[in-house]
Amino acid sequence: VSFVVTASAPVPDVQPTTRAERAAATGSGHRTIVDTGAQQSVEAAVHPRATLTEGARISGPALIVEDETTTVVTSNFHATMAATGDLLLTRSKGV
Repeated sequence: VSFVVTASAPVPDVQPTTRAERAAATGSGHRTIVDTGAQQSVEAAVHPRATLTEGARISGPALIVEDETTTVVTSNFHATMAATGDLLLTRSKGV
């Protein structure tokens, strides 16, 4: 005995978006996070990664968000956008 099943459904009209459009939709703002550097809950600034340009420096606490991941920058670090598009996290002096 064998069975064959055929299923169909309407396909929604989906328009592709650019990375910058998705970043704008994500928006910025603040979120509450547990900051392991400060060892407490804090308000962290939210930065869409697609909007960062070369040399941009983000001091923690902050979240750098993108489609695939979120980078958490605690209060004792800062992140710098390299020319290659990489994020360089550096421990703040005196910490």
